[in-house]
Order: sequence, then C-alpha cells, then structure tokens
Amino acid sequence: MTVLGFGVSGIVSAVFNEINSRQNSKTLIERLQSLARFPFIQRPPFQVFSYEIILDVNFGKLGKSDAVLLIDTGRSRISVFIQAKVTGAGRYTFNIDDELDSFIDGPGEPGFVTNIFSELYGKVRLVQGLKTVGIEGLGKGIEFPPSASGKTTRKIGSNLATIRSLKRISMYMDASFFISILPLTIDDGGKFFTDRFSEVHPAGYVGWDTSCYGYLSWKDIHSFCSNCGLDNSRNNFYFNRDQIY
Repeated sequence: MTVLGFGVSGIVSAVFNEINSRQNSKTLIERLQSLARFPFIQRPPFQVFSYEIILDVNFGKLGKSDAVLLIDTGRSRISVFIQAKVTGAGRYTFNIDDELDSFIDGPGEPGFVTNIFSELYGKVRLVQGLKTVGIEGLGKGIEFPPSASGKTTRKIGSNLATIRSLKRISMYMDASFFISILPLTIDDGGKFFTDRFSEVHPAGYVGWDTSCYGYLSWKDIHSFCSNCGLDNSRNNFYFNRDQIY
C-alpha cells in the first residue's frame, strides 16, 4: 500500500514518517542531517541518541515550520528548524535570487510572510524569544520590523498545540539550527549563500543572525531515499515530480 502526500507538506511528512518507521531510524536521521551544508560555521555531523519530530507546526505570527527536529546527541539537546521550498508549478516557480530581492524590499511586499528568508528569520527570533522572555513573553509579542499594517510585534497566539510544541522545544535549546530545503544543487546553494546572502544585513531586524543557517538539496534528499530503500518516499517524489526540484 502506498500513501501519497501532495506538495511540500506531503513529501516532508512522507520522508520523516518513513524514517521513523525503520528500526535504524536514528542512523537514518544522522545520515540525512549529514547532507546539510552550513556556509557560516564549522559544524561536524552530530550523533542521534534519541529524537522527536514535530511536523508542520504553526507558531502563530512567527510563522510555520515544515518540521522541527528535537535531538538528544548524548551530550547536548539541540533543535533543528526546517523550512522547505519547492520549484513550484504553474504561475509560481521558485527562484532564490528573486526570493532574496523580495525579502530585502521589506514586509510590505506581497508574499513576504511565506518568503524563505522571512521564515528563517522568524524562527531565529522565536528561539531568541524562548531564551529571553519565554513562552509567556512570546505570547505578549516580540519585536519585529514593521509589518505592512505598521505593527512592530508578533505573537505566537494561544493555540494549545503551539504552546505544547514550544514547551518541548524549550528543552532543546543547547543549540539551534535553521535549515532550508531548496530546489538547488548543493554547489549552487553554496555559491548563493557565500557570494550573495552573506552580504545581507537588513536594517531594523532585531537579532539578525545567520550563523546557524544551513541548507539541503531536494535532489540529495531524493538520492538519500533511494539509497536507503525508503520506497514510499521515492513514490512521493515521483508523484510530485516536476514540482519539487
């Protein structure tokens, strides 16, 4: 029997659910995260002693994450926030340079909330808020650049599943990483981050910190699924072909 998911959330869910179903799931998580590249830090691949995964979690006005990995390495407890973008279909096609241009243009631009760089920044601020003002403070709101409506704070809202998610995440704050899954090759992603994105320092963005940004290639994840015998995930890639990468 095959379970097929549509688009970003469908394929992310397929991959992590199939990994979790395997007896060697911790090894698979280690292998998958070792594919990520971090342009601005030296970060050796970490071991996975135990893990939790929260899929498609909503942090209110601080945005959504396609997945949050909570990993106990045996020495530290870390959180990994994953934001995924696909090449798209129809009118929309993802272009990372256009995405960055839109982000630089500011919060008043169409699509800013779902912009990959806006989403990553939102999770950086989420972690900073957890460490400084806690969940209660995030409920009252933390500082962001002015939105299109002029508001300068964003709140997590009152959804109980969001609160429960944050309580779990707050136990994995020894280090946090922010990974984008992109329809680019590893080499093209590296060139973009080191040649162009490294020069971006937007004014008014409190807590701007890209040091723990990383990226993964959908093509590499597809190959990983094939090499590890994750057949349902491979079927999901085929079902979503031409709109992932």
